[in-house]
Amino acid sequence: MSKAKKMSIIFLSLSLVFLIIGASFHSLRINRENEALFILGVNMGIAMISLFIIFLVYGISILIIEKNNRLELALPIGKILIGIEIIFTVIWGYPLSGGGEYMYELTCLSNLAGGILLILDGILYKKRQIGLIYPYVLACILPVFFITVICTIFNIAHFNFSGGFFFMHAINPLVILAFFTFFYPVNKKRENIIVIFTSPLPILLFLLFDLIRFYIRGELIYGLIPKEAMQVWIVILIGLIVYALIAFLAFGLLSLRKSTYRFQERRRPPIKNES
Repeated sequence: MSKAKKMSIIFLSLSLVFLIIGASFHSLRINRENEALFILGVNMGIAMISLFIIFLVYGISILIIEKNNRLELALPIGKILIGIEIIFTVIWGYPLSGGGEYMYELTCLSNLAGGILLILDGILYKKRQIGLIYPYVLACILPVFFITVICTIFNIAHFNFSGGFFFMHAINPLVILAFFTFFYPVNKKRENIIVIFTSPLPILLFLLFDLIRFYIRGELIYGLIPKEAMQVWIVILIGLIVYALIAFLAFGLLSLRKSTYRFQERRRPPIKNES
């Protein structure tokens, strides 16, 4: 059995597992007396049926592309499907849950950017330039992951982890990080330096938007900083700290990718010279 067929069987089997798990929550969805259990049943049902469809389509796609000797399309198709899943979680978490007016949040914007990036990277898989956008998206979505997860674990602040927000806060950032870690094109040193020093710009633009909104409406989007602390020198200091942290994050991400690339190169079988 070929490697592609084994992968297809794995994905098809996992799709059935997700379908069974989703069906197991049906009893919670028909019990409306307990609102918490009802919401859990609905959320798990939507999540599992989404994963079922993605793994089913991908498993079938691998068989089709193997039959047509186009195995190089397996990864691009996977990126497109995952990108669609990420955008679906955004729609699920915001418009479908009645939170469409909050789509200016960094959680929404960073996940939308990540989903669109994966779709474009899958469609334009021969264009190396698309892959160069990953550090900029990760510079926005990984802080969402760290802040929401750490603040929730240590009870510093409360963030929503129900429904689509569970994926947007805890799953999608790690998925995009995985694609970057194993498939991001390795750059030259000059390109890496440019990425390190420019990757904080998107999140700084978001913070600038949040600051302008604060002066207009008198509130910050996430409210992590007290209103009385919003003095000019504190705002500038926060901007410099955020810039340094995100630049350091970008450096760490590029170092991680360099390490995984070297590991992949060592495991790659040597090319035999035919005489």
